[in-house]
Amino acid sequence: MASNRHRRPGSPPLLFVAAVAAVASSVSACSFDWEGYDPRLGPTGGPGSTGSGGAGGAGGDAGAGGEGIGGMGAGGMGGGGAGGGAPTGSLRLLYRNANTKGDDVQIQPHFKIVNDTQENVALSDLEIRYWFTTDGGMNFVYGCDFAEFDCIHTSGTFVPATGQKTDMYAKLTFAAAAGVLVAGTDSGEIQVRFHTQNFTTVNQTGDYSFDPTKVSFTEWANITLYSKGARVWGMEP
Repeated sequence: MASNRHRRPGSPPLLFVAAVAAVASSVSACSFDWEGYDPRLGPTGGPGSTGSGGAGGAGGDAGAGGEGIGGMGAGGMGGGGAGGGAPTGSLRLLYRNANTKGDDVQIQPHFKIVNDTQENVALSDLEIRYWFTTDGGMNFVYGCDFAEFDCIHTSGTFVPATGQKTDMYAKLTFAAAAGVLVAGTDSGEIQVRFHTQNFTTVNQTGDYSFDPTKVSFTEWANITLYSKGARVWGMEP
C-alpha cells in the first residue's frame, strides 16, 4: 500500500537571497544633500533665482519672498515663504477716494481686494496699509461705513512710520468671521474712514496714499496689501 509523504519546504534559491541583499544594500547607501529638506514644504516650488537668505522669490509660486525656504537658489528648498507665503497667482488692491478735499477732518479711502489666484483666500490672512501724514494730529480713530461681510469683522489701528510723505499708516485687518475671498472674485466695497479724536483738520495733499483723481475704483500702488505678512501688492514709501 502506498504511503503519502509531506515534503518540508526547501530553502529559498540562493539567487533570490542575493537579489534581496543587493536591494537592501542600495537603499541603505542613498543619501540627500539638501540639509533640512522636508517634502511637505513648498511642493509647488520650482528652481529659484539665487539670492541671500530668504530671497527665494522665483523659487515657487507659493513663496512671495520665501524667508529661509525660497527656490533652489541661496534661499533654500521649496517655495513656502513666511507662514506659507502668498497663494499662487496674484492679489490686487483697488482704491477709490471718497473724500478728495485737500483739507478736511476725515480721510475716506474705499477698497476692493481682487483675488486673481486659483485658491480661496481667508480675509483674516490679509492686511491693507494706507500711508499718510498726521499733520500734528493725535489719537486717530478708525471707522467702517460698509463692507459686504459686515464692518464688525474689520479692525483699524494706526502705526508710526517713516518714509516719503508719511509718518503713520492705517492698518486694516479682518477677523476670521469675515470669511474667505473666493478665487476669481473680489471682496466688494470696503468703505472706511479715519480722523483724530477731536476732528482736527488734516491736509491730505502731502499724503503718500492720497490721490484725488481716483474717484472710481482703480489700481493704485501707493496703498499696500499683505498676505500672511508678505507684501503682495503696492510699494511702500
